[in-house]
Formats: sequence, structure tokens, C-alpha cells
Amino acid sequence: MREEQCNGKRRARRNALLLSGYGTTSAIWYANVGALAEHHRVYALDRLGDRGLSVYDGQPITDRAGLMSYLDGCLDGLGAGRIDLCGHSYGGWTALRYAQHAPDRVRRLVLLDPTQCFTGLRWDYLLHALPMLVRPGPASRRRFLRWESGGTIDPDVLEFLCAPATTSSPPGARFVFSKQPTETELRAVRTPTLVLLAGRGRQHHNDRVAAIAKQRLPDVEVRELPVASHHTIPFEGADDLNRELTTFLA
Repeated sequence: MREEQCNGKRRARRNALLLSGYGTTSAIWYANVGALAEHHRVYALDRLGDRGLSVYDGQPITDRAGLMSYLDGCLDGLGAGRIDLCGHSYGGWTALRYAQHAPDRVRRLVLLDPTQCFTGLRWDYLLHALPMLVRPGPASRRRFLRWESGGTIDPDVLEFLCAPATTSSPPGARFVFSKQPTETELRAVRTPTLVLLAGRGRQHHNDRVAAIAKQRLPDVEVRELPVASHHTIPFEGADDLNRELTTFLA
């Protein structure tokens, strides 16, 4: 493991694990890895059964217990020990659930506009997402992402997100439903947590998310990034995001 100088002494770099949202890959962190790598050894996972390069070599993940076991195995295999954990969207839900599952393994937790952690989805977001379920494909996904981002999404990133999916998942692989944590479950999370909300996001009502997070998480900071939308928050206005990440994880 790489080391860095600190007050004249050498110490091992901390480990950071990045979990991307549903339908994306680890490439979504292209604007953040460099800043985080100044003080962390950075890992980013492609979710099994989704886009990307992760490959099944066993039973499909079909429930939350299987998803948590998969993350346990990833950290064991990496020899990562204790980590700083950051997740975006569905990856934020996964990160929060993992902090509940293995609190001793998560030093700090960052949730980027997380899905189904504190509130449900807005009705207009669901309405605009419906065509992707009725007629899935690049065209319907492109229209949805343009609407959600207000048309500001980078054209190259848009094409990457809308490219036809290639996946190595076996028959029967499925999305693990992101059931919202209960109030009791949230109050039990003792990990220091940073919730960063997309100022232009249309997925949920930010004021309600912020109020519930502050009320129920024992050790939380909540801030809003004014430039970003839900699907662009890792890279749109990345300088502000990276500043928040590195300050909180320092």
C-alpha cells in the first residue's frame, strides 16, 4: 500500500471505495478520482449484474444479504480493512446499507444525492422515467437524462450513459430493490456521514431529504451543490464536490 508523509512520519494511505448508481459504471467517477487519490487508495466497483466489467463466478445476487456479502468479499479480497465509503444514487443506498451492515469497516460515509435513503421519489421524476420501462433503450434514456439535467449534461457523458448495456450477468440476475431504511435503522448509524444533494436535482425534494437526514442520523452534515442535477452530480461542478469530499474525509 502506498504511503504518505505526515508530520515527518510515514503512514499508509486510507482506502476509499466508490459505488456508482444504477445503470452506470465506475467510469462515472472520472472527475473525482484524482482529487481523492491525493490522500486515499481509491477503489471503484462495477455492480454485478449491471453495466461494466464485473463478472459473475457464482450465484446471482438477488437480495440485500447477498449484496452485503458481495461487498464483504470485495473488501476482504482487496485487503482494504477500514474504508471511507462514497456512493451516488443507488450506490448511496448501497453505501448506507453497508454502513449499517458492517459499521466497524466504514470510517466515514458520503452519500451523493442518494436514492431511497430518506424519502421516496418525486411523482414527476417517476412520470418522466416511465417511458424507459415501457420502451427501454438509448432513445428513451437520452430523453430522460436531458430532462433531469435541464439539458446541461455533457454530450460525451450522455452518450456513455445511453450506450447499449453489455453485461456478463447470468439469467435470473436482478436489481436488489432499494427498500427505504426505517427511522430506527437510520438512528442506529453512528458513522460520521456527509449528505450532498444536487441543487438542480429532480429526483426528490431536497428540503425534506435534508430535514429527515438531520433528524434521524446521529452524526451527519448535509449540504447542497447548486450546479449539479441528480445524474450529473459526480462530474458537473466537480471542483466543488471534490472540495467537499476531501475536506470531509481529511
